[in-house]
Amino acid sequence: MNKLQELIKTLKAFTILIIENEFSYIEDPKLILGGIYTISEEKRSQILGELEFKEYTELSSQLRDFNDKWNNIQNHDNETFEKIGTDYLDKYLEKIGHEEIIKAPLGFLTDAIKADEDNKLKSIFLKNGIFIHEAVPKYKEILETIQSIKECKIIIRKERPTHAEWDEFKSEVEAAISQTHSHFCLSIIDKSLGGGMQEGKELINDLIKEHKNDERFNHICCLYTSTASPVSLINYEDYFVQEISKNGANSIDDIALALAQSAYAEVFNSLRVKTVKSAEDTLKIVLKNQKNIKYIIDKSHEEGISAYDAIKYWNELSIRNEFDSRELNDFKFIAGLTSFFNGDYLVDHPGLPEVGKELKGLNTYELFDYSINKKHLPIAPGDIWEANGQYYILIGQLCDLLLRGKTNKRKAKLGEFFQINFGKHNKQEHKFEIVVENGKKKIYIDYFLKIGENEYETINIDIATPNIFFADLQVLDLCMFNDLGKCKIDIGTDLDDDVSLLLPAGKDLYYDELKAQYSKVAGKGVAEFIQSHDISGPIKFPKFIFQEDGQIFDHQIRRVCRLKGRYFDSLYNNYLNNKGRIDLNLIGNIEEEVEVITLVFELCEDPDSRQEIKDFGLYTSRQGKYIKLYDLKIKLPQYEKLFSYAISDKLTIESKLQYELTENGAASYTLQYKYHLNIDDYKAKAAFSYKDLYNKQKPENNENFQILGSENLISFIEDGHAKRKLTIQELKTGVIVFDKNQKLQLVNGVLERTEHEQ
Repeated sequence: MNKLQELIKTLKAFTILIIENEFSYIEDPKLILGGIYTISEEKRSQILGELEFKEYTELSSQLRDFNDKWNNIQNHDNETFEKIGTDYLDKYLEKIGHEEIIKAPLGFLTDAIKADEDNKLKSIFLKNGIFIHEAVPKYKEILETIQSIKECKIIIRKERPTHAEWDEFKSEVEAAISQTHSHFCLSIIDKSLGGGMQEGKELINDLIKEHKNDERFNHICCLYTSTASPVSLINYEDYFVQEISKNGANSIDDIALALAQSAYAEVFNSLRVKTVKSAEDTLKIVLKNQKNIKYIIDKSHEEGISAYDAIKYWNELSIRNEFDSRELNDFKFIAGLTSFFNGDYLVDHPGLPEVGKELKGLNTYELFDYSINKKHLPIAPGDIWEANGQYYILIGQLCDLLLRGKTNKRKAKLGEFFQINFGKHNKQEHKFEIVVENGKKKIYIDYFLKIGENEYETINIDIATPNIFFADLQVLDLCMFNDLGKCKIDIGTDLDDDVSLLLPAGKDLYYDELKAQYSKVAGKGVAEFIQSHDISGPIKFPKFIFQEDGQIFDHQIRRVCRLKGRYFDSLYNNYLNNKGRIDLNLIGNIEEEVEVITLVFELCEDPDSRQEIKDFGLYTSRQGKYIKLYDLKIKLPQYEKLFSYAISDKLTIESKLQYELTENGAASYTLQYKYHLNIDDYKAKAAFSYKDLYNKQKPENNENFQILGSENLISFIEDGHAKRKLTIQELKTGVIVFDKNQKLQLVNGVLERTEHEQ
């Protein structure tokens, strides 16, 4: 198996597009007809189908009839056919006694070829492999390689599709990709296409641009030319227009290498497309779920977390969820493809030193967050500090360090530091390494940048107890109020409004508290007194040691960056001998979940009111399952008055006063609403008594009522009791109750009462 075969099979690039102006049409109808029987039955069927599709109906019919007769011949002589059949099909048929079947189709084909001035008919045969092979010797090995793979479908063209042909051409390529279940369309295209310019390159660029943002269609391409020039692989599009010489000694391998390079670019473009589409889907979710986003923000305020950080975390989580769902569709393909990217196909980039610098920067980004000061984030475990040229890292649990809510209270008063040293260990192999030597455990971490430095260094941290130092957390808190991370405060200056907007809720008030505390010792020489008496104790950075310059109090320590998530977790767990707690983000990503159901709505005992509502929302929260009154009002606006009496905006299965919500199974529920007769009076009946209507046993003065539209008077009284009831239909029509001088009418579940004029 050569490299091109391996590449096609591994990438599942079974759709092959070849465009070369040196391909020549066959003009002789006999040779065309003979050529049809050198290709596969499937190819013959494709030709006949395309002829019919492009309105060569009679020719297609004649060739189908000929094909049926050909297949029914019992005495085919394969040896004779191979000798003369492809060039002289009529002579072959004459030799085996079936010359009569070729006359009619050959006549139709001859006339059609004569009339084919624009070569559209001949291009159908060319596309499917019927051409003058001697005209394209450079393609012989390429075509043999491709044709040895039975799954492949080859589309051959002599010319670039015109603007008018573009949509049809694109649809043909897309259909072939779908039919062959290809992951890629493999294109080998002549550089100039006979025009002497860059027509082939322009065609590839157009094709790549067409599908760049479509996950379904991927391309691997190269230019096949007699005048090959090297191409600098800088931009995405460059990977698809590498030029391969037709005169090269190893053209097949050269083509495979170029195609592997474009596959490499296309795989990462596929990841880009999935990421972009996942972000777009997340935006749609956000726009429809303002309530849940508000819930996350409210919870972040309670926890002392920046609202921006909370929604950013949720946004990234949602994008990852959407991405993973999309990834499952072609996971085996993408994951399997990475094993194909090896030294046989991928080569170093010519600008490797520059690329190496970019990747080192990526390593730093993976390990450390240097943006925390610009974002004015509160302090957290993993924060790295600098004081007088010495570096430290803050350890502990986030839950102990957080300033919570508007009270700005926290569990701890002091923070614990490890002192940081620098230098790589000779046994270190990875960017994050735990080394045990002489009974001491140290953590080595590469790609750290000191303040103002451009050279990467390796930090090493002795995680033994003697290396612990302490700092007053209120001193460290000062770093979040300026974008340099300095632990200093100017008691004569208010907090900048732009900074205040970035801080978690209540931190502007905390700044004012700190100002007030420092104002109390301003100008009193407290720091000098403590330093002169050496009573600072074991705290390395206490609140009462500072440099005072006018109204500025400076503790001479600043925050540099933060060691990120799992790397800090590893460091801290090693310190705790794997017995420590790892703080978790316990804020739920949603306050309520929603599923789509079919809701059947009806009024009690009134089948005419029954309505089925598709795609209705059923919500679930800690309180249980419910539907929303707001959704009902939108879907059933005619019942607005009935719904206006609802005692809750959430309709639950447990509530029975005004309605009954029952589960039917298979995502279907029924909401049966009761009739609103009086204030706080709901009934679920087929007929209503006088007592139901008026809360009295019987009429006092006039026992009769009358249905609107009828002249008959009807009595409520039977055998001395008000036994006659009013049905739902009668009440919907309207009833005059003479004893109360009222007209009653049931309108969309609500009994309306109006005065009746005699």
